[in-house]
Amino acid sequence: AAAAGDAASIKLANDFSIEGEETAAIIIDRAVVLDGNNAKIDFGFEVVTGGVTIKNFNINTSTWGKAVCKNGKPDADGNMTKGDCIAIEIHNATDVPVIIENNNIVHDVFLNNNSSVYLADGTLAYVLNNNIKTENKSNASYERGGIYIGSGTRGKIEGNKIDSAKT
Repeated sequence: AAAAGDAASIKLANDFSIEGEETAAIIIDRAVVLDGNNAKIDFGFEVVTGGVTIKNFNINTSTWGKAVCKNGKPDADGNMTKGDCIAIEIHNATDVPVIIENNNIVHDVFLNNNSSVYLADGTLAYVLNNNIKTENKSNASYERGGIYIGSGTRGKIEGNKIDSAKT
């Protein structure tokens, strides 16, 4: 058993998927270490506190609704017309960093004002050694791209490979 205050550790089976589920993202509101052990997943993460580590995942959020998506509205053809859509969204105003490392992220930004990794204003985070491919299948304009950095963000962003050629 972990001592009080220790972060929990969760292992996912390889190729874990929520295909067909309505869940848009996993919201993490306590300190936890998520080691994907190279699992392939098709959903995003929203982190709302410090002490969270997300590492070693192969994340593919290239289908609307399989990411942290907000404020989107479908048009007559069922396509989303607006809204933020992010693979990993972090809101951490604590003094304990969120660590995002060694992930492979493929994310379709869908429409404008989106990114693969989003660091909200005042967030403390380390974003390290991730491979990020930001797709733009709808060819919309004004995309943010790979990593969005809010004002007052603290921490480190190092060793990431970012392909955001269409954003």
